[in-house]
Formats: sequence, structure tokens, C-alpha cells
Amino acid sequence: MTKRTLLAVLAHPDDESFGPGGTFARYAAEGVDVHIAIATDGAAGSVAEGYEAAREKLAEVRAKELETAVSILGGTLHKLGYRDSGYIGDPANNHPEAFIQADQTEAICQVVRLIREIRPQIVITHDETGGYFHPDHIQCWKVTVPAFHAAGDASQYPEIGPAPYQPARLYF
Repeated sequence: MTKRTLLAVLAHPDDESFGPGGTFARYAAEGVDVHIAIATDGAAGSVAEGYEAAREKLAEVRAKELETAVSILGGTLHKLGYRDSGYIGDPANNHPEAFIQADQTEAICQVVRLIREIRPQIVITHDETGGYFHPDHIQCWKVTVPAFHAAGDASQYPEIGPAPYQPARLYF
């Protein structure tokens, strides 16, 4: 029997818990090898009232929260390593390391590599609206959809290693 594997490619720390968290936990509990790739560090996120001092360490705080959440969900964490962009019109979007400023080809290549290494039957990402038009969510869709199709094509990204592999399904 083929090992059942799922890969989720999501924008921010906490996207693994909001919405799909129950699904990831259920499948992990059923023996599915759940992999969660998070594109950004969450540095541009908001902080709750009374925790303004955490703003300077927000990426560090969110990294710890993410590691804990993925562990509780039963998954394996992968980080794509981009800086968080802000919401529409946020000055954080202009940061040169922001996910929405990323080289598209390089970002797609990272996801192709993950797909070829992990070999999931199912890939999950944000839809084309990002759910609520967040630029990083939309960027995830822009990167993951072409990566899903390229992963099984030996002529695309031949330099990155693992043999081509085409997942069966892509869900948003």
C-alpha cells in the first residue's frame, strides 16, 4: 500500500490552524504523513492590545507558536523562508524580502522541490482570492499552482534533484 501523504503550502504562521487545522489533525491521527510548508515568518502581523512590546520579536514569537501548533496537529513543518508581507497597502509589502516581492521562479522551484521530495498525493493551498485578498495568500496560490503542475514534468526544474512526481489532487 502506498504511504498516504499530504502537503499544505500556506502563507503565514497560524494559517495551519485557522480553517484546515482540524483536517490536518484528523489525517495525521489516521496515519497520513502531513507536511505543512509556511511561506513567511509572520513579522508583519498584528499584536494584541497589551502586547505591543512583542512587536519587535513578532517573527520569533510566531515561529515558536508555529512549531508548537504543527507538533500538536501531528505534522512536519517546512519553512520557505520569506518575510511576511502586510495586507493591501501596508508598507511592509515594499520590503525587499517580503514574499510578494519574491522571485516567482525561485519560489515555484522551492515548492516543486518539496513536492518531489515529499511525494504527496494531495496538495492544499490558498485559493486565488487568498480567502480575504491577503497578498501573501494570493502569492501562495500563484506559486503553488504552477509548482503542482511542474513537479511531474521532467523538463521543468531538472536541476533541483528528486525525480519528477505528480500529486493526484490540488485543493484550495
